[in-house]
Amino acid sequence: MRKTVVALAGAAALAISSGASATALILSPNNPLPGPTVTPPQSGTFGNSFNPSGPSGTTFTDVYNFTLSGASLTNGSLISIALSTGDNIDFTCQTCTVQLDSNLFTLMSTGSLDVFTLSPTSLTSGPHALTVTGEFLTGTNASYSGTVNFNLPLPEASTWAMMLLGFGAIGFAMRGRQRKQVLAQVA
Repeated sequence: MRKTVVALAGAAALAISSGASATALILSPNNPLPGPTVTPPQSGTFGNSFNPSGPSGTTFTDVYNFTLSGASLTNGSLISIALSTGDNIDFTCQTCTVQLDSNLFTLMSTGSLDVFTLSPTSLTSGPHALTVTGEFLTGTNASYSGTVNFNLPLPEASTWAMMLLGFGAIGFAMRGRQRKQVLAQVA
């Protein structure tokens, strides 16, 4: 019995660990729906480089579509660095945002280094969109890049309770089985 329990535990651990994806996910801007399928846990990168030819103050919007295969606790960041005077993207304009569905990224710093972060956010399976809206400043080059992490969600309290109840039942069953073996040896 003990060998069976150990074998089942080993098989479960192997099955869980093999679900992690080792491939890097790269999200492309303005790809059509539904976009690539993401299986948590997985991380991905996104970004774009521009050679703006329009006047200063011209806005752009990049949309990164993807589909989650399962629920995810998601976080992320976006960074834009000014390489020289004017070669930058302004993310502080009134219409400028970085958001995942309706969840806004928080602007942490501005200037020559703009940093946005997304606090851990629960997402359901299905299609989602990461939208980046910014404004070009004068200059010949501009770019931004970011990372988004898709993690397995933490179990709810009811799931923990059921799991503990199951472990307790297994322990109780093993304890009862050991007692019967001892009694059989005495007789």
